[in-house]
Amino acid sequence: MDISIIIPTYNEVDNVEPTFNEIDKRLKTNKYEIIFVDDNSQDGTQKKVKELKIRHEKIVFLERKNEKGLATAIAHGFDNSQGRIIGVMDADLSYDFDALPKMIELIKKGNDIVLGSRYLEGTDTSGFSLHRKIISKGAAFLASINLEKKLTDPTTGFAMLKREVYFNNKHNMKLIGFKFIYEILVLSKNSKIKEVSTYFNDRVFGKSKFNCGE
Repeated sequence: MDISIIIPTYNEVDNVEPTFNEIDKRLKTNKYEIIFVDDNSQDGTQKKVKELKIRHEKIVFLERKNEKGLATAIAHGFDNSQGRIIGVMDADLSYDFDALPKMIELIKKGNDIVLGSRYLEGTDTSGFSLHRKIISKGAAFLASINLEKKLTDPTTGFAMLKREVYFNNKHNMKLIGFKFIYEILVLSKNSKIKEVSTYFNDRVFGKSKFNCGE
């Protein structure tokens, strides 16, 4: 398996099929899997993913009934993945799907981690609400304190990395809250990291789980 894309879900019934379709358009020439990790959604998300799985063999469905949390859900997906390159993104249709091939190519060229940055020069953040901008910018500022390398968007939830980057660091991860990728960045100090410009839009369907408390 070349590529695994991990997508954590919680009450995303309207978004999972469009998310799969958008990824499939970009990765058709690759051997890949899309792993949906669901935290006991009650809105029909699980039924929808199971229906998709019947039609598409590239889909893997992992259900968590007694555990919740974004970081642990992503780790569960990584632990059950097969790809040499592993990516993570949300199921809210906010991310730039066109960036996927570019990010994968940069990993193949020798980078260990590739981040989809919302703040590189020239990146359009007009899709952010003011509330989202304030929270996101504040989180990025706080996150930069623990990083040796200057990055424009260390709290992004859109990333690709070599399989060994995760498995070499997993036993030191605390997996608390939202920022799985940020913890990887802090732990893998010698990794070769690249950022690419991506856009971000506020979700259309469903409700965001990200807030000031996180």
